Amino acid sequence: MKYISALGVLARSLRASLLGGLAVLGCGNALAAPAAGTIYIPVDDENSVYVFNTNTGALTTKIGVGTHPIVLKALPDGSKVYVDNFGLLPWQVSVINTATNTVSKTISMMGDPYASFELSKDGRYLYVPTNANVVQVIDTTTDSIVRTIPTAMGPMAVQVSPDGSKLYVFNTSNGLEVYNTATGQRLSAITVSGMVPAWSAISPDGIYVYSLNFTTSNITKIDTRTMTIADTITLPAGSWPLSGTLTPDGRKMWVADIGTYDVTVIDMTTDKIVRKMPTTNAPAFVGLSPDGTKAYLSDLGPVSALPPALRFFIYDFFYVLPPGLTGHVTTYDTSTFQQVGNVLSTGTGPVAGVYF
Repeated sequence: MKYISALGVLARSLRASLLGGLAVLGCGNALAAPAAGTIYIPVDDENSVYVFNTNTGALTTKIGVGTHPIVLKALPDGSKVYVDNFGLLPWQVSVINTATNTVSKTISMMGDPYASFELSKDGRYLYVPTNANVVQVIDTTTDSIVRTIPTAMGPMAVQVSPDGSKLYVFNTSNGLEVYNTATGQRLSAITVSGMVPAWSAISPDGIYVYSLNFTTSNITKIDTRTMTIADTITLPAGSWPLSGTLTPDGRKMWVADIGTYDVTVIDMTTDKIVRKMPTTNAPAFVGLSPDGTKAYLSDLGPVSALPPALRFFIYDFFYVLPPGLTGHVTTYDTSTFQQVGNVLSTGTGPVAGVYF
């Protein structure tokens, strides 16, 4: 998304499209992963990542990163967390060493990173789409850029096949392009069944990729074996899905709807909505614990309680807010959909974190 979902990130990607058209143990030092129940949350307008112990509700530390961080990815061994800083300037990805909770490196990018980047399943490569109409590939063993893949205009969201051979790129022209990750060659392309595919997901087996289409409030399900549309999941009009997260088994998707201020839970085996969970404040992202038993909802706090007519522009609004306002992370039991534990308070604009 230029972004999406990230306090200005999505907003700007949406605006641009409407107007124009975690490494493996062998990668570096093998370090112990953060303790179970630890979560890292990017807080957009604070230019920080907050680290919480969800078992106690304690804020462990705050880590200063680049400007407007919105999405995090962690290596499989938990040793590093990568931060998508949406700028506008400087164009950077920050690298956090989780053993020390400090920034170990800042990687300069070609263009402003969009609000969606993805790791290969083995954690070796990080794929970062930017507004320079490229996807840059970072080797996580060295934290250096090793490849730049030219794409169509506005590569908003990306996914990587489980075997690491294919890169799926959704763009502002409502298209999906598939690239060979080794050569950068474009293999195929289709048009999705909606507008502004600013967020995406891929099934654990890689058979289906999903585009969450912001403007048309629907989700396109694409069969990667045939590169055809297998289904279109329709959300209520004006839902404006900002982000969506598959459970670890791929059987359900939790969708944050900023238009209707709710979370939609979809059964991905039937493509049917099974739950609607109203939220008082604007929902930004739902993260899942590794075992899938807990869902962590980031919301934008009391200042986001806007009337429906203004919600489409909420991320433009949030992008210019000062730090020091209140956001939240709320934990839910995924089997009962009931809140559990304490509500965690953040600064202005918590978005898409990593959850150990």
